[in-house]
Amino acid sequence: MKQRFLIALFMAFSLFLPLTGSAGDDHTFDLSGRNATPWPAMPHYRLDIAVDVEKAKIRGIAEIDAPLGIELTIDPNGTTILELRNGGKEIDLYEIGEDEQISVTAEGPVRIVYEALLDNPEDIVISEEEIVLMHNWYPRLDSLCTYQLQADLPAGFVAVSEGELVSAHHRGDREIFNFAFYHPYSDGLTLVASRRFVVSLDASGPVRLYTYFYREDAHRAPLFLEWAKRYLEQYESLIGPYPYKRFSIVESSGSTACSLPTYVQMTRRYVRSGNVEDSPLGHEIVHQWFGNYVFADFEEGNWIEGLTIYFADHFATEQKDKAMDCRKRMLIGYENYVKENNTFPLSRFWERTDDASRSIGYAKSAFVFHMLRRRVGDEAFFGIIRTFVQEFAFKVATWEDIQDAFERNTGADLTAFFQQWVHDVGLPVLELADVRYAKKGGAGEIAFTVNQIGTVYDLQVPVSIYTKTGKQAARLTVDREMNAFTLPVAGEPVEIVLDEGFDVFRRLSGAETPPLIERLITDEKIIIIEPPFSKDLYASVFADFEDRDGVRTIKPRPSERTRRLEKVQARGKVNQEETMPYWDAKANQLSFPMERPWRQRTRPSPPDEGTRFLRQGLFRRMTQLTDQDIASSSLLILGADNPLLRRLGIEVEKSDAGFGLMVRKNPLNPRKVVAIALGKSKEEIDLGWRKVANHPKYSDLRFDQGELVRKERLEAVDGIRVVLR
Repeated sequence: MKQRFLIALFMAFSLFLPLTGSAGDDHTFDLSGRNATPWPAMPHYRLDIAVDVEKAKIRGIAEIDAPLGIELTIDPNGTTILELRNGGKEIDLYEIGEDEQISVTAEGPVRIVYEALLDNPEDIVISEEEIVLMHNWYPRLDSLCTYQLQADLPAGFVAVSEGELVSAHHRGDREIFNFAFYHPYSDGLTLVASRRFVVSLDASGPVRLYTYFYREDAHRAPLFLEWAKRYLEQYESLIGPYPYKRFSIVESSGSTACSLPTYVQMTRRYVRSGNVEDSPLGHEIVHQWFGNYVFADFEEGNWIEGLTIYFADHFATEQKDKAMDCRKRMLIGYENYVKENNTFPLSRFWERTDDASRSIGYAKSAFVFHMLRRRVGDEAFFGIIRTFVQEFAFKVATWEDIQDAFERNTGADLTAFFQQWVHDVGLPVLELADVRYAKKGGAGEIAFTVNQIGTVYDLQVPVSIYTKTGKQAARLTVDREMNAFTLPVAGEPVEIVLDEGFDVFRRLSGAETPPLIERLITDEKIIIIEPPFSKDLYASVFADFEDRDGVRTIKPRPSERTRRLEKVQARGKVNQEETMPYWDAKANQLSFPMERPWRQRTRPSPPDEGTRFLRQGLFRRMTQLTDQDIASSSLLILGADNPLLRRLGIEVEKSDAGFGLMVRKNPLNPRKVVAIALGKSKEEIDLGWRKVANHPKYSDLRFDQGELVRKERLEAVDGIRVVLR
């Protein structure tokens, strides 16, 4: 009790002060806010709740003050409405269907009494140690409004919610927390509380920074507070002033990080991870502007995620001079996950539901802003974004508003740009062709064409010309099926490269596409080649593919050649020993009659597995797998001794690891891959395979007893290249 009182008293003078979660005297966490009263002419939502942890139940009273005559739409949001009054008049609840939205014309304060039974729905945690309320815990108003929340919690809890004005006091055996958010907001309130929280404060800057970490993780608070301060300063220079006076980082047992006005939730894994820079903290802080300060009209398309990715994730790689790699990774992911049957325009993106929607709503959207930046220049781009944020502070903005902002500030007509990238689907396919160099007098020139295959886009495409003495760069307007260019060049050109920095959202060429595990697991057509022996070893691998369409399995069976030779043998014309596969001890592999020297008459005994294989006479000649089959599919070859590997010219690196997966380009189609899985035992294969999907961006993985001991990524070329000399 004394500890919390002293903390409250001296908070303004301390840099890092822990607040325990135990009960104590009345105290105030923060009483600084930009607005002392709610916004005029806007509904104000006051919510008073009491949480019964033992019964996992909330009982609450909501009161909505709104201008008289305004139409209010209230969503019960999974709660049970017990009483509803409008201007003091009771509304008959029997006229309202279950879970039906309620529409009332405000005749005075609208009062709602409700209950919510929280029996483990999504994003809800109710326990003796923690309370997490994200969705479906109070009736929501379907409009922008300002908020006040009073939460009555069991003793020992410390709570966080959206709010600049935050206070708490003790009442009997309960903790009472008050939050006020006097800014327009539409996404709904949240609440996180824990008995394990230790609160730390950094009050050295204009924004009061807090961490709410579990006791065992409280020692990491100074590091996170320092990074939060660094991020806020960085993004303020790019986007504009941070919208609020308070910012908190809250540890949660949830599965993902998320950003709410004035605070972000971070999972235990992120709080405990070694490098804060690798956590989503920077990304979630950018959402304080995009999503929590300027809102999106989701029915017109959610632009928030793309702009956040560009200012957070992409900008972080830009500072390390790796932004090109980031953009290439976006293009690889888009091609792997987005197919004709699951694509849609950006104007129809609401939220991420799978990898395909993420590639569209995050990666493609980020590319739109990158291409805008390349078109208008850095100074204009960041200036327009800052102005856009100021104009739409606490308002809803659409892609059309973004287009208008760039057109007003540049004078350019961007109708075609936004049509092809926001409202249409697909991506351009470029080809560099007909490259010629000629000397004219003392100078030279290089001529070439840039072709678009399929849909024609209006593009600004960078080109680089490498000579023996240096590099020349230019930007090309590519807006037809075939554009011809002639450029002067100083010195004899060695190589010409189109879009080597991945500044255009386009389909990568085959040479630019690296062989990754992701390519295997997302391919629509896969052929699995069973091992000659011990198929049961790879049962867990088969299980992951058996229910997928487009997966074909090649099983060992008597080959046509073997059957023909058996007929010949039956007529006594061929010795059986010369028609059967044999074990080549020197090469340590299975060999076949066509590869065996004719003069050889004896063979050593094969291993037991080989004996069983030969006795059963099972062998499928890989000539039954046509080049067209191989070129149209990605292959998963089980075992390192499959004869198809020799046909494809792929060598398997020897390894002592218990299980390995190696991915290489398909020699007959660089957009497809050949993956080779090899393991020492069923246990090793099962343990390793279940973790393969956690590392989709690699080409080679090795595991011992399920522990990753090696990972490698094979790279591909950058840009569409033609070598002249």
